[in-house]
Amino acid sequence: DMLPEPLLDDHLTNALHRLCVHPTVLRERREAEGGEGSQGPGPDYFSLPSQSPENVCARARSAPPFALPMTPSECQIATQALETTQILLAQHLLRLAPPHVCSLFAYLLAFFTQLPLSPDNGMTFEDVSRMFGRALAGGPATLRHAVIMWLLERWVRVSDSSMPGGGKVGDLRWFPVISDDA
Repeated sequence: DMLPEPLLDDHLTNALHRLCVHPTVLRERREAEGGEGSQGPGPDYFSLPSQSPENVCARARSAPPFALPMTPSECQIATQALETTQILLAQHLLRLAPPHVCSLFAYLLAFFTQLPLSPDNGMTFEDVSRMFGRALAGGPATLRHAVIMWLLERWVRVSDSSMPGGGKVGDLRWFPVISDDA
């Protein structure tokens, strides 16, 4: 009932956590601590100065003083824009997995993202991560859980076909070095 080993190797899980999950966790922690006045951790390696959390949901400084704060949908779009680099990194890191592993991983995550949509089954992403995390990714349980949760919550964007080279994550055309002979 279990795979002989996790689909994503420990090193790939660690890289996904360090480059994709950790920056999100830091940003969310700073936002929760109060944004502007917080003395939270300094900016992470991949942050640009203009991406500071206190500016995410504020209008540009050049906007007229009577400009209203961002609407919730504008704030959500701004937050998603901050994660663009992390999404691209996740896409490229997943390319490092063997094609057959990446295809199976993409298929399973696409399926798992649909489970919470049906209220009859009562499953959440937390449940999916807890039940199937060990088969999906290697590494320590807390790190594995964080990576799987991050990927599930963003899978639509991670598996998007608008990335360089085209094709969806897991599609064999997504791997430019794979020939038809493979």
